[in-house]
Formats: sequence, structure tokens, C-alpha cells
Amino acid sequence: MKYCAVVVLCLASLLTSAFAQSLSIDEHKRRLEVLSPVEQVRYLLDNQYAIYSADYDQGLVLMNEGLETAQQLDLVEEQGHFQLVLGVIHYLKGDYKNALPLYLRAYRLFDSLNSYSALARTCNELGVFYRKNKDTTKAFDYLNRAEQFANRAQDETQLATSYAHRAVLLDAMGDTEEAESLFRKVYDIGVAHNDSVGIGYALLDIASIALKKNDLKQALAYIDQSTAIRKALGDLQGVAVNLVNTGEAYYVVKDYRNAIRYFEDCLELAIRIGYTDLARYTFEQLAHTHVQINDYQNAFYYLERSKNYGDSLINVEKTRAIAEMEMRFDSERKEQKIALQQAELAEQKAEIEKTYTVIAALIVTVILLIIIFLLVRSRDRKQREMLIKEHEVSVREAYMFASIQSQENERKRFAQDLHDGLGQLISALRISLLTVNRDSSLEHRVAVVNRAEGLLNDMHREIRSIAFNLMPQTLVLHGLVPALREMGERVNQSGQMVIRVASFDLPERLSEVQEISLYRVIQEWINNIIKYATASVIEVQLVGHEQEITLTIEDNGKGFDPQRLESAPGNGWKNIRSRINLLHGFVEVDSQPGRLGTTLIVRVPTAERETTDVPAAIGQQ
Repeated sequence: MKYCAVVVLCLASLLTSAFAQSLSIDEHKRRLEVLSPVEQVRYLLDNQYAIYSADYDQGLVLMNEGLETAQQLDLVEEQGHFQLVLGVIHYLKGDYKNALPLYLRAYRLFDSLNSYSALARTCNELGVFYRKNKDTTKAFDYLNRAEQFANRAQDETQLATSYAHRAVLLDAMGDTEEAESLFRKVYDIGVAHNDSVGIGYALLDIASIALKKNDLKQALAYIDQSTAIRKALGDLQGVAVNLVNTGEAYYVVKDYRNAIRYFEDCLELAIRIGYTDLARYTFEQLAHTHVQINDYQNAFYYLERSKNYGDSLINVEKTRAIAEMEMRFDSERKEQKIALQQAELAEQKAEIEKTYTVIAALIVTVILLIIIFLLVRSRDRKQREMLIKEHEVSVREAYMFASIQSQENERKRFAQDLHDGLGQLISALRISLLTVNRDSSLEHRVAVVNRAEGLLNDMHREIRSIAFNLMPQTLVLHGLVPALREMGERVNQSGQMVIRVASFDLPERLSEVQEISLYRVIQEWINNIIKYATASVIEVQLVGHEQEITLTIEDNGKGFDPQRLESAPGNGWKNIRSRINLLHGFVEVDSQPGRLGTTLIVRVPTAERETTDVPAAIGQQ
């Protein structure tokens, strides 16, 4: 009496909550109305079984609404649970074609999240699906996966579900002893977790084993205990399943009158809640049962009703018994159908021949259209290639012009520095020395020597300044960052502006092309800031990354429209762009008129690449 005691305990725990668990669909809707969207999602998932088992069609509507809400809230895992529940409802309604895609979408989503408990439940449902398809291999494969996922998640409820489905398969294959052992494992797990739903299913499965042992009394007792639990839960779906199982028990012992009574009660409930698959199965059982009492008229009636509730499984074969019944009650009708089908086939053949002619014409038309399309596309491709080549030529010409213009400007500046600076100092030195002759006093000669020494020092500083502008020795000997700091110190000495240089994770030395190009870019941009921005502070920052180097130059001067750079008459911006293109880099300017501060951002790859696609003269400036 172990099972009876457990059922009493389950019923005692359920009586206080039976009303809440057996709410109508309308009551569920009223409760949903006062909840927030997130709470609605939680409520629907927590009460999914109670909702859809009460009314499949309304369950579909509510679960679809829940899925839309979860998608709007970007609740990813909850979307998977709704897809799984919708798949279950479609399966129970006999709509297997729509059930499978929902199962598979849920599986892929849970797999991406490594949600093992949800994967176990999904695999259990897929195992049932393929068992229904009579694909035993795939059914066992998914049940094996379900056990693995349940063990990883330590989810004994899903593990018990997997055991139950495996036992059903083993029982159908004739291994009743192993099936019974698994059913009792499922029962024990349900008791350990106080899982009333699981206990209800387990009792039903154990009843089927008792029936195979011809123990009708014990089988009916187990079914009654299961029914009591399911009624307390308000589980109309479970009650309907128990009714058909009771009918099958009476059918086995040839008590056909009681079998029909329970089948009819099951049929009424299954149709009311929309359990299409169970209704179809019960119609078939009623047909078989009426054959046993020689009531062929009702047998044929129920057979026709079952066909209206027919499986939507792909390639599910009708059983031989149903085919024999149809032949027994409608052989003449079949002959008429055969004649009609032959006439239809002849008509279809003629239509097919016409269709073939149309298809052939369409194929020829499509081939011609494809040829025309390919010709047009080939012409367009050649035109695009010509435009690209023309653009490349114009870009190269622009680069070369910018390079030549930059070199000419550099020569002019160099000549001007020599003439205005060094030339004047040399002239002053020459004039000073001409004042000395044999009659000059010692004091005058000492004064001329002192003045000449000062002029030589000025000449030395001028030469160093010109050399620094042409190619700083610090850049050659010590690298980019020291050269930038030296340049900053020179500007800072004026007292009009402060330049700060910082570097992070930058290699000690870059390639020669990278160092010179980045130095000239920074030099050119700082010169522009000095000329136009009236800034007091300039921040230069170099950051090394695994794949690229990032240069940022920020100032607190006047902002401007970056679009003006492209149309500027000078070559400064063109030089900057050409040097960055030489390094296969990217440049961006962030500034606005009327706003203080401008930021230049340059990104170049860390590794030096081939530069043969840019005129070499650019790299020599």
C-alpha cells in the first residue's frame, strides 16, 4: 500500500492550493492584466501547464503573447522556454509539422546559452516526438542527450522524465521488466521532490505494467490514484489521459461496455480542451471496441471521425487494422473512388503535359534572361573597373602633386632659413672681421673676437634649428617619442603654449617609415594649431595595441568645420592624408565651429605593410 500512502500525502498537500491551480483561462487573463510585462512573462512560464492543459487554443494565444513580450524585453532564455511550450501545445494538438521547428529553435537557443536543464527538457520532448514518428533511433538519441544534460544540471525532475520516456520505448519493444524498473525509479524521484505531476504520470505508467500482468484491479487502483492527483491539480489534460487509459484497461480484459464508457468520457473532455491528438486516438479506440461487439455501423462512424482528426506527421502510415476496416465497410465505395482517381489521373496527365510545355518555355525564357543579365553585369563590371582605375590614377596624381608641392615648399622654407638666418649671421661676421687691420688696437681686436664668437654661437644654433626641422637627430637616434618631447620643449620655451607628450605600451622603436610619417603628421598638425587655433595647451598621446597604434592630438583652441579641410587651398591636410595612407591608416577629426577644443585621431597598423602603392617621394619628405 506504499503508493496509496503517498497519494494521500500528495492530496493533502494539494487541497489547500487546488483552487489556485485549477483557475480558468479567464481568471489567468485577469491576473495577467495587473502585472508588469516582466511579471507577465514569469507568470505565464510558471503556470504554463495549468494554462494550456485547460484550453490548448487559448494556451497558444497566451504563450504567443508571452513570446512577443519576452522578445520586446530581450529576455533570451525566456524566449526559448516559450518556443518549447508552444511546440508542446502544437504537438498535443496533433500539429506535428509546426511543433518540430519550435523544438529545434528552442534547442539551438538553449545550446548557445549552455542552459543544461532547459536542454534536457527540450531533448525529452524531441524524444517523445520521434517516438511518435516511429523513429526509435532518433528517440533514443535525444533521450540519451536528455539524461546527459539533466546530470550536468543535476536536475532530477528532467532525469525522471527521461527515464519515463525511455521506459515507454522499452515497454513497446517487449522489455517490460526493464521498463517497470525505470517507471518505479521515476516514481521514487517524484516522491523525493514532492512532484505531484511526476507522481501522477508515474502511477499511470506503473498501471500499464500491472495491466500487462493481467492484474486489472491493481492497474485500475493505480489509475484512480493518478486521477485523484490530477483532479486536485486541475489538470484536465491529465484527467483525459487517465480516462483513455482506464478504457484501455477494460478493453484488455474484454469488458467492452465499460471501455466504451470511459473512451466516450475521454473524448468529450479531449475535444473540450482541444487535445486533438488524444481525440483522434480515442476515436480509433472506439472504432476498434465497436468492432469487438460487432457494432460495425458505429465502428465505421468512429473510424471516419478519427480520419478527420488524422495525424499531421510527415509520412505517418495508417495502420493495417484501419485499412482492413475500411475495406470491410466500404469496398464498393473504394471501387468508385478508384475509377474516379483513374479519371483524375488521366486529366492530371494531360495537365502535366501542358505544364511541361509551359515549363520548357519558361526555362528558355529564364536562360535568355540569365544570359542578358550576365552580359549587362559583365558590362557594368568593366565600367566599374575602368572607373576604379581612373580613380586610382587620379589619386596617384594627387599624391604626386602633393608630394612635389610639399618638396617645393620645403625647399623654399629651407632657402629662406639659410638666407634670413644663417646668411645674415655670416654677413654680420664678415663685416665685423673687416673692421680689424694692422692699426687696430688690442682692445678693438679682443672686442671683435668676442663679437665673432657670439655670432658663431648664433650660427651654430641656427644650423641646429634648420637641421632639426629637416630631420631631428633625436628621431634618428632615439625614436619617435623622444623626438616629440624635444619638439615640445622647443615650443614650450616660448612661454605662449604648452605641449605635453605621453605614450602607453608603445614599442621602443617603430619602423623608419612609421616614425618619420607619424612625426611629420604631428608636426604639421601642431603647426596648424599654432597658426589658427590660438590654443594654450596641446596634448599628444600615443597608445600601442596588439594590432594598431593610436595617435590622439587634443587642443583647447577654437573649433572649426572639419569639412573645410578637404577644400583648403594649402597642402598641409593633403600631406597628412598622404602620409597616413602610406601607413595604411585611418584619420578622423572631431571639431565644431563655436566649440572650444579639437581632436585629431589617427590609427595605423602595428606591422609595416608594403608601400609600393604610394609614391616613394612622399615617404622622403
